Amino acid sequence: MQADAAATIRLDVQGSELRLIGELGFATVTQVLEAGRRAIGAMPAGHAVLNLSEVDRTDTAGLALVVDWMRAARARKLELAVRAVPRQLAAIARVSDLEDLIPGADANAA
Repeated sequence: MQADAAATIRLDVQGSELRLIGELGFATVTQVLEAGRRAIGAMPAGHAVLNLSEVDRTDTAGLALVVDWMRAARARKLELAVRAVPRQLAAIARVSDLEDLIPGADANAA
């Protein structure tokens, strides 16, 4: 529990790339949820990347955030590719039967 209280996540947006850095879970998703939605909303239609290569830990809340951002992107006619899906997130997506919603989850790139 102590580790969750100190957990942090940061969202960096560079052009059409959203990069999450830190722990993506129940204790942290609210820190970046709205900022990610705003960033996606400001991007032109086309292609964007959600880079998870620097996510240290994740849980089902992290999966919910990724799905939320995928839906927000789809509503903007923006194809959001997910790179470097952490093993934990890929496993949660698989057991939740959601791996088809998250491109890259089946590759287990991270």
